[in-house]
Amino acid sequence: MKRIFMMVVMFCAIGATLAAQQESGKKDQESAQKNAPFKQAAVPAYKLAFAIYELQDGKKINQRDYSAVLRSDNNSNELKIGTRVPIDIGEGKTTYADVGFDLNCSIVETSDNKVDVRIDMTVTNFAIPEQNTDPRTAGSRPVLRGVTQRIRTVLTTGKPQIVTSMDDVNSTKRMQVEVTATKIE
Repeated sequence: MKRIFMMVVMFCAIGATLAAQQESGKKDQESAQKNAPFKQAAVPAYKLAFAIYELQDGKKINQRDYSAVLRSDNNSNELKIGTRVPIDIGEGKTTYADVGFDLNCSIVETSDNKVDVRIDMTVTNFAIPEQNTDPRTAGSRPVLRGVTQRIRTVLTTGKPQIVTSMDDVNSTKRMQVEVTATKIE
């Protein structure tokens, strides 16, 4: 009887040890899952290629190219290129103006090989010297010209499309913006 009792005690002790090890293994596995890097479902990405043309009398005289890779989750992306120009505002005070190119865009995948794109774009530059002779400009202060566009459009992927075209009010120039959306596999 002693032997049976000893065997039962041993089996209980072994069973308790195995159960504790199994419970410890579960906790380790749960801890590893909690501490693992956050995994999110893959969101399609697109490369947006911008070609900004400057035309004069119908002839292309300048082109600038910009591109960005965006996730198609409607989050905004920004590209800003330019110069901060100090401007004297009198009495020893100075302010700054951003001169250059500012692009803010987002993209959402739709259907039939198309994407919904939101583009906010600002282009600023200095007026040419002949346009800077206005006495209201207070002599040597720079004259800045700017264009702001807010565009919401649908693009067919892989196909370049002109999304805006505008005349410069101070010259015979025209600016066109062409965008190509390409899905990244």
